Parts: sequence; structure tokens; C-alpha cells
Amino acid sequence: MPEAEATNTKAKKKISKSQYTRGLQCLKSLWLYNYRRDLADEITPSKQAIFDQGHEVGDLARKYFPGGVLLDEDREHMEESIARTTKLIKEGVKTLYEATFFAEGVLVRCDIVRKVGGAWHLIEVKSSTQLKDQHLPDIAIQKYIMEAAGFKVSKSFLMVINTDFVKHGPIDPQEFFTLQEVTEEIAEAEEEVPAKLKEFFKTLASPGKEPSIKFGCHCSNPYACDFIGHCWKGVPPYSVFNLPYLKPDIKESLRDRGILDICKLPAGISLSAAAADIVHVAKTGKAIINKPAVKEFLSQLKYPLYHLDFETIN
Repeated sequence: MPEAEATNTKAKKKISKSQYTRGLQCLKSLWLYNYRRDLADEITPSKQAIFDQGHEVGDLARKYFPGGVLLDEDREHMEESIARTTKLIKEGVKTLYEATFFAEGVLVRCDIVRKVGGAWHLIEVKSSTQLKDQHLPDIAIQKYIMEAAGFKVSKSFLMVINTDFVKHGPIDPQEFFTLQEVTEEIAEAEEEVPAKLKEFFKTLASPGKEPSIKFGCHCSNPYACDFIGHCWKGVPPYSVFNLPYLKPDIKESLRDRGILDICKLPAGISLSAAAADIVHVAKTGKAIINKPAVKEFLSQLKYPLYHLDFETIN
């Protein structure tokens, strides 16, 4: 397949890679992001810290493959980034960071692409420690669009953080990261791309019609949606959706019956011990404290004591 010229992104409605994965999670979220972004939740400091951490990991990952060219155009200059990507490739540059491709109404920015032989290797960087299911469609859409734009991808990789890494002095990217080939793993997700794109653009073709999709477990799986504040209006701060080990279909069945308050949970619902305790505390207003267990634990502690709270590190 010949390498394509830069495409005019203004020719049709377009979505990004992140919008593609958003649509996989919820069509309503995709629609809201495009037409009612004013309804999005405020970005909290903790969420911003996660974004910043991802950028730092991405910057470090480039040092794993040194000597490349960074395409640092911002979101307002994607036309220029697409054109520059094509120009650099034609000039023979073999490693690009944030290379930008556009085809079939989808724009993707790839963390790292490398020319190996007559084709390209695609490397997606995640500030994670292992391959997760949600990573596969993320990489698949990038490969699909690169090839639709005229650039053959022979191998795809996921780069994650090595859990065995121990820092001594400056961080060595070769030791900090683990590179895993996922060429075969993304095949099924790639086959689904054309049908998914058709569905997404059909949804976005109706700017005045918000999709009628109920809130549910999908709102936080695999990612917490940034329109929860809009879609979950009227839901108690602590609802049946917060109960641990209660199957998603049961939670959504209770939702359909109008039962959201755990104090109104009907009898006969099978609950884990932890969930049963939560319901009991909510209904009675009295805390459950296992004093013998607490006493036994405290009796094993010896001074001096050191405390590290993982939940507050960020």
C-alpha cells in the first residue's frame, strides 16, 4: 500500500482515538463530548495528576527509542501535524513521536512509530504495569487508521512499567519499561473497527438527539466517565452501585425498578458479608466494630511505628 498524502481533516466530521475508545464504553458519552462538553465534570486535582503522570511516562518512553523526531503541534494545529508527519516520513525519518494520521474520519496520534524494513512498528505507551483488555482497541484503532492512511504496520507493541524496576540514580528507560508485542492480540479488536465507526458516526449525525442510555456499571468501566455528574443526577451519593460483589446485572435490575437507596434494598437479594454489613450500617445508623480483631491486631504492633498511606500519595 503506497504511503498516502496528508488528508484534509476538514472534509467531514472527525473523532480522535480517545473518542473512539469513549464510544466503545458509551455512545451517550461520545455524543455529550461532541455536543455538550459544557456538562462535563470538573477535572479534579487527582485526575489532573494522573494526566500529568501519563505525560511524564510518555516523555521518558521516547528515550527508550532515542534519535526520533517529536511532533509537538497542539490540538488546534492537527492539519499541520498530519502534513509534517507525512513530510518527515518522505524525508526518511525512521522514528517519530506523536506522529499524526487521519483517515475515515478518525485522527490518531501515536506515541511512537518506527520504520523497520519496509513497514512500521507501532508502540503505545501506558503508565500501567500490565496489558489490560481496554488497551487492545486503543492500539487497534491506531493500526487501522495508519494503514487506512497508507502506512503498513507490521507489528504492534504495548510499553508498560516494569514492576521489578528499582531506582538507583537516574532512571534507565531500558530497565524502567517492558515492551510486549500485541500484534495478534489486537486482531479481533481491529476487525470490529469498521462497524464501530459506522455506529459512532451515525450517532454523531444527530446533534440534536442525545442518545437514550441509562446510567449503570459501564459509567466507570473501564474508565470513570467525565459526564457522571450529568447522567447520575438524583442518584444517592452512596447507592446500590457502591455495594461490593453485587453483580452488575442485579444492580441494573434494581435501577430499573427504581431502587437506588441501599436502605430500601428489598429482602432476598444475595449479598456478600461485606455488602450485608454496609446495608446493616446504612439502615441502623450504627457502626460495626470488630473489637476483638482490632485488639488482636494492635497487640502485635511494636514501636517505633512507621506509616505509609498509599491512597494519599498523589
